Amino acid sequence: MNEVKKRSIGIDIIKAISLISVIIYHLYEYKGTYIGVVLFFVISGYLITEVLYERDDSYFKFIKRRYTKIFPPLIVVLTISCLAFYYFYGFLSMKLVFNSLSSLFGFSNIYQIFSGMSYFERSGDLFPLLHTWSLSIEIQFYIIFPFLIYLFKKLKLNIKVIATIIIILSLISGGIMFYKEYMNYDISAIYYGTDTRIFSILIGSAFYFLFKNKKLNPKKANILSYIFLGIIVVITLSVDYSSKSNYYGFLYLISILGGFITVTSLKTGFLDFKSPIAKPLSKLGEHSYVYYLWQYPIMVYSLEYFKWSAIDYNYTVVIQIIILIVLSEITYKFLIESRQESIILRRIFLVIYIAILVFLPISTESNSEEVQNRANEIDNNLVTNDLSNTAHNNTKKEYDPLKIDNVDYIAGKIVEKIALFKEERDKKIEKKVEKVVEKEKDKDEVDNSIEAEDYTFIGDSVMKMGEPYIKEIFKDASIDAKVSRQFTDLPKVLESLKANKKLKNIVVIHLGTNGVINKESFESSMKLLEGKTVYLMNTVVPKPWEKSVNESLEEWSEGYDNITIIDWYKYAKGEKKLFYKDATHPKPEGAKKYAEFILETIKSKK
Repeated sequence: MNEVKKRSIGIDIIKAISLISVIIYHLYEYKGTYIGVVLFFVISGYLITEVLYERDDSYFKFIKRRYTKIFPPLIVVLTISCLAFYYFYGFLSMKLVFNSLSSLFGFSNIYQIFSGMSYFERSGDLFPLLHTWSLSIEIQFYIIFPFLIYLFKKLKLNIKVIATIIIILSLISGGIMFYKEYMNYDISAIYYGTDTRIFSILIGSAFYFLFKNKKLNPKKANILSYIFLGIIVVITLSVDYSSKSNYYGFLYLISILGGFITVTSLKTGFLDFKSPIAKPLSKLGEHSYVYYLWQYPIMVYSLEYFKWSAIDYNYTVVIQIIILIVLSEITYKFLIESRQESIILRRIFLVIYIAILVFLPISTESNSEEVQNRANEIDNNLVTNDLSNTAHNNTKKEYDPLKIDNVDYIAGKIVEKIALFKEERDKKIEKKVEKVVEKEKDKDEVDNSIEAEDYTFIGDSVMKMGEPYIKEIFKDASIDAKVSRQFTDLPKVLESLKANKKLKNIVVIHLGTNGVINKESFESSMKLLEGKTVYLMNTVVPKPWEKSVNESLEEWSEGYDNITIIDWYKYAKGEKKLFYKDATHPKPEGAKKYAEFILETIKSKK
């Protein structure tokens, strides 16, 4: 990421491979392809340390050089991203405004943690700048690390001592990651955090000092580097972001392996080879920064544009790649290669960006809040219905649990509850009589509901939208639906339900809205569901993982006689009238159809 001496083809090729890896992760969320960011961090740590230690530039001169390289493409991407958002929605979201400003000033990772903007729990909102978290960590490093290098020089510390100090700092960072994962911190706080991710950059820095004055045997070093690169590839193809092993040491290990590969690329010419593919790869690595900046927003807006379409996702990927190449190469030519044009364009886009923030309407409206409010409304309704037959709106007006002057209201509710208990006891007696009478009714009579005491429903926010209608149709069913739940949570949910004797003989599961699913979680869940009748719903979500989730559910279910797929995708995909604007969460009308479709599928199976 920085020119110190002659450009290293090997380093550029590693950056190209890392970039391709990250793009694959963004587009398909395939296994551990996110690991590419780790290699970017390591390389950056090494090269920036080399610049700081070997040059006598002042602090401000160093920052200016970094600013001159980073800022021009960034301000263009921020400007275009804001304009694209306005094109789709007619306003700018408050989160986008703050996300863009935090990206500009180098703390977007911190903002994303505290605002709940996650890679892993997608809500249907447009977040085109999530990827800037890594750039912000690098900017923070650029700002703080020069002072540390200055201190090392001032104290005239031996490079071995310096390397030891930096390694200790990296171990502290790795330990914080381990601790936060062990204590079940939010995944975003672990993945985005400067404290948890800075070890990769520090390891790159440490390797500079460890090998600064050492000569390497090219043959032995290169063989070792190929082995290390192979290990990285194996880990990349074997783990995914949800695996605890990442945070218990794999990311740290990859940083170490990447550090050695960086050293050999610079000192022995590792991967510095001549072949038809070497030149385009090295060129891609040289331009990797602008490609990284553009790829994520292009993907986000492409998904938004095609969200109602049944067009194969892979076709949209081809379109994205073409746009990415064109925009990236134009950006590199005019904003990085050409200094004079860069200055002019930088000023123009800065003015446009400021004008956008000043003059375009800004709104707090978001799909996630709309969905969350609906989920809260549903919860309030269910709680209220459990207490009495009064409407939830009245309940919300009458009772504020934060106020102390509601004693009479609470006492009244307790009296009501006692009365309801007596009423329910009498109803149970009546119910036994009614069951005998009902057997004599005309069997051809249409009843769009069933007694479902033997049913358990497990799902995410999509099922939460349908919960009131599921309760109407599947009487007495147990429903456990939670916003942002992922398939990886399913084994724990099943264990909890089993322990509390709430896991019934017929289980309906709808998960996969919030990300890819893995076979390990699937198989663990199916073991817990042995002997149960299982209905798995596939998903409608205009995200890269939609096809993968649906195909995986279909494929993995083939070996189980007790599983039936409820094809929600085939029924609902592209039906605008059923969904909110995210094309994922059903409106009340769609939620009713959702519950009825589950019933229809179950009846057809029987």
